[in-house]
Amino acid sequence: MNSLLQATVRTQITLNRAGQAVRQKLSAQQTNERGEGVISAAIAVMIMAVIGGLMFVAYRALFKDSETKVKEVIDGIN
Repeated sequence: MNSLLQATVRTQITLNRAGQAVRQKLSAQQTNERGEGVISAAIAVMIMAVIGGLMFVAYRALFKDSETKVKEVIDGIN
């Protein structure tokens, strides 16, 4: 009877250790988010670059039109 009890205890200890190892592996896989911040930052930089480019084109167009109108008014005065 004593050997049966010892075998049962050993089996339970082994199963507990195996369960802990499986839980540790699963939690490590679920919480592994390395690189997520870098990817998000790269996307944000790309979006800001596109917005900056569009703003530059709009700025150039606005001041090109303004320059033309100012020259017309100055020429009209002379």
